[in-house]
Parts: sequence; structure tokens; C-alpha cells
Amino acid sequence: MESEKNIRCNVCGGNDIEFLPHSRIGRCKSCGAMLMLPDFEDHEILSLLNQAYLQRINSKFDEAISTYNFIIEKNPNEISAYEGLLLSKYGIVYEYDEEKKINVPTCRRYNPKNVLEDESYISYLSYCQSEEEKDVFRQQANQISFLQKEITNQLVNEKDYDVFISFKAKDELGKTSRDAEIARQLYDTLSDKGLRVFMSEVTLKNRISQEFEP
Repeated sequence: MESEKNIRCNVCGGNDIEFLPHSRIGRCKSCGAMLMLPDFEDHEILSLLNQAYLQRINSKFDEAISTYNFIIEKNPNEISAYEGLLLSKYGIVYEYDEEKKINVPTCRRYNPKNVLEDESYISYLSYCQSEEEKDVFRQQANQISFLQKEITNQLVNEKDYDVFISFKAKDELGKTSRDAEIARQLYDTLSDKGLRVFMSEVTLKNRISQEFEP
């Protein structure tokens, strides 16, 4: 069925999904992640799920939250929407860890509420029909919960920056913007004067997972 090709893995974005027999569970052939399968007969829901996925990986979390909530309003039984909603509320984007050779969760927004106590996670579990289905996302949720604790601990000890430089990194053609060039010159000048400067492409270079967020 052509619609089967449309669903994306929430971890890596791959759309080559292996369907487990007699199950609502699929396995991403690209990264090995397990996922709950949507209702492939509802093409509107499929389209909305992919729209929400793209919003989330592009850090448009509020837009993704709105889209997932709209899906749930249309079909409260769409279990995959609760997973996407939870990931969006906690700003989760998966990054590939070159050292570990796996995709690891990275938080792009800080949410102090424990993910395991979030109503979206509780709703997800309530719509699962077996422990096997619960385990599909339970491991990810536990990773995110651990990540939250690490972030909180690091935030306590993180030194304040003197200057935060915000800029648009790419232009309309996807090339390095003029703003980015000016921002880098500003970063170098202020750093030479002894100020502690935050600039994402420098400060966050090669930092993922719990090292990224503080």
C-alpha cells in the first residue's frame, strides 16, 4: 500500500518500516527503533502526522503541539500522536552520536515536569493493548526522564554567559548567511575582551544529548 511509505520514524525520520505480523508495532529498518503504527486507512491523519513530525524536527515545537492536538481531537485513539505530542512538549530531537553509533535524545526546550508524569505519556500508555506496546515508547521516555535530571543538575552548576548572540545561520538558499559572518566576528571580538559569549555554532559544536541543553 502506498500510504505505508508515508509514515516516518520519530527517532531518525526513516520511512522504511518493517511491519511485525499480527501487531500494531513496526520497526524502522534505518535505525532499529520500534514504533506504534497509525491508522493507514486515514490518509488525512497520516498527512498530519508527517506535518507534525517535520515541525518538530525543525524545532517548531508549538506548531507541532497544535498539530498533534488536532490529530487527537479528530481521533483520540491515534496512539502515535501522543508520542509525538510528548516529544514536542519536551523539545526532543534525536541526534546521531558518532561515538556510540546510535541516535540519542536531545532537549531543545526545558520542561521541568517529569516526562513520566506527563498526561500525554499517561494517555499513551492507556491506549496500549499490551506490555509489548507500552515498551515501544517506555524506553525512550525513561531516557528522556534521565536526561531531564542531568539537565537540571547541570543547570545548577552552569556559569552565566555575559553575552548571548542570536542570528539566522542560513540564507534562503541554505548557505551561510551574512548575519552568521557578522555574528562570528562579534563573537571573536567580545571573546578577545574577556567576555563569556554564547554563540550556538561555537558553544554547541560537537555537543549533543545532555551536554547540549544547559
